[in-house]
Amino acid sequence: MNTPLPVNMRPPFAVVLDGAVPDEDVQSVVSGIRPMARFPVPKHPIRKPEDHWDVMIAYDAEKWRQEEKARISESHFDDQARYRGELDNQMDFVQQCIEQEKEDGRILRQEMIEQEERNKELDRLDEEKQQKRREKLMANEQHDMENMAARKKRHEQRTKHDLQEMRGTIRMQGVEDAQKQAVAQEELKCRNADANFQTQIAREQRSRRKQEESDADLECIAENERRADERDFRDKSVKDARMAKIHKVMNTLGKQLGKSIEQHDFELEERVRKDVAESERRKDEEIERKRVQREKDVREMNAGRVQQLEERDQMKVEEKVKDYRQRLIFKTRFEEGEVEEATKVASRRKARSDQDHALVDQMREVIPVHNEHFGHDAKSKKVELALNKAFVAQMDKDGWRPEHTKTMLEGADDTGRLGHHLSVGRYEGPIHPLEIGEPGA
Repeated sequence: MNTPLPVNMRPPFAVVLDGAVPDEDVQSVVSGIRPMARFPVPKHPIRKPEDHWDVMIAYDAEKWRQEEKARISESHFDDQARYRGELDNQMDFVQQCIEQEKEDGRILRQEMIEQEERNKELDRLDEEKQQKRREKLMANEQHDMENMAARKKRHEQRTKHDLQEMRGTIRMQGVEDAQKQAVAQEELKCRNADANFQTQIAREQRSRRKQEESDADLECIAENERRADERDFRDKSVKDARMAKIHKVMNTLGKQLGKSIEQHDFELEERVRKDVAESERRKDEEIERKRVQREKDVREMNAGRVQQLEERDQMKVEEKVKDYRQRLIFKTRFEEGEVEEATKVASRRKARSDQDHALVDQMREVIPVHNEHFGHDAKSKKVELALNKAFVAQMDKDGWRPEHTKTMLEGADDTGRLGHHLSVGRYEGPIHPLEIGEPGA
């Protein structure tokens, strides 16, 4: 059974990719959960791997020990002090290089932290801008909905007011018609009563006149009889002749008088009947005219109401079409906003993912490198070996660690820059004679 690692050496603080940590140990001490790193990175090396400088320093140290041993054996104290000073100076220079590398790493980390803070601030400003834009869109939509509701409310109020006015007009017209009809009936009743009264008066006058005439005739007859009796009481034949004459006269005058009275009464009744018939005819004509006018008004009112209903239905259809078009506009704007927002979110996520991968790649490139090897690559190693080729050749000549010196000597070949690699190519065209002539000629 493998010995568990210390707590500070377990994931998620570091993930070893070379399989040095057993599977049963790659888990949390408290919960027992196996962590799955999304971006596994190698562990930072604690010890610095041996490089060509270590080999050269070891060779130099070994040569120094040999020379020091030889010098001590020869009692060269002055040389010893001089060598010691040189070594101290070299160690000071190495320490200064290490401090400079640490300072450069600290500055780089500070720049990365500042860049991350700037990115967060930019994200926050972008989010605030998007929030303001969404609030503005919502406010515009709310304003449009309120205007639409106000227009509908005004239209309903106007329709209701028109309907109330129409109902009031119909009601007032009905009241006026009823009043006019009542006045007409009252006038007809008055005319009928007047006609009846005139007829009754005429009848009474005719009856009274007839009675007066009859009484006068009787009185006249009685008076004539009395006078005839007094004047001709002795002569019966004269009296009879006179009585026959009187009876003849009375029969002739009374009949003619009765006929004239009857003719006058008939003419009066006929005139009254004609007046009543004319009054009835006018009344019927007035009623028919009012009925026709009322039917005409009702037809016009119904036609106007039908037209108003058609206009209202047309306005409803137009309002629905406008609402549908506005809804399509809002929907299109909303979808465009959603697509734009999704595109920006995807862009930000991609930028963040690219940044994460770049940082992880940088971590994977930097973390496995020891602090003393930071910034060193194959090219710089080749240059350094080329600059120290004589030293490496001396190491190989002395037979010092041939397994390292052979490889180092093979890599100590740097020819430098060959050829023309400037931004502008070499000029290959013709040269003017003035350029190759003598100056000032």
